[in-house]
Amino acid sequence: MKFGNKTLEILKSFNNINPSILFKPGNVISTIDKEHTILAMAKIDEDIPREFAIYELSKFLGALSVMPDGEIDLGENQLTIKTNNSKIKYTYAEPTMIKSSPYKEVPLNSILATFNLDYTSLSNVIKAASVLELPDISIRSDEDSDDILIYASNDKNSTTDSYQIKVGESSNSFKVSFKVENMKLLNREYSVSIPDGAFVKFTAPDITYWVAAKSS
Repeated sequence: MKFGNKTLEILKSFNNINPSILFKPGNVISTIDKEHTILAMAKIDEDIPREFAIYELSKFLGALSVMPDGEIDLGENQLTIKTNNSKIKYTYAEPTMIKSSPYKEVPLNSILATFNLDYTSLSNVIKAASVLELPDISIRSDEDSDDILIYASNDKNSTTDSYQIKVGESSNSFKVSFKVENMKLLNREYSVSIPDGAFVKFTAPDITYWVAAKSS
């Protein structure tokens, strides 16, 4: 087995969510942060033959970078990355030592709105939040307008600076807010589902995120 560039990109992004990971048999990898505020599941091109746990994902990715053309052989207690004349042995972690994803989708209650979100818009809102020193990213649709807006702001102070972009339309009124640091999404085009519940779903062809909204 060898991880391709797309899988490596996903694993690098997963490392920003959780520094450990449990791989399960099949072509799906998943991670969750320790606070249960972000769950991510991704389809990969490779088929993983057995379960194994990695405690330091950044260290594992570093080992793969040393031998980018190496084949990964999954043994009982450790894996081997090898080429014709060199190899790296890497010992697994005990699964009980890490916070691992349940590998289950988060069920959503009644959907209030769906819209498409391009990564440029999301990236601009995140950049604006950084520049304007704003802690929150929110999505809302008001009773007096059908516009769906994504914006950077401070939920605790409505008079502060803000930045917003129209991303769709909805006949329902709603507002969900996230901490800026929880918006750890890969550069993808997303279909966003706003449910009547705690988690908002961001779906791309190869990866899905469920991000917890802040409590009011």
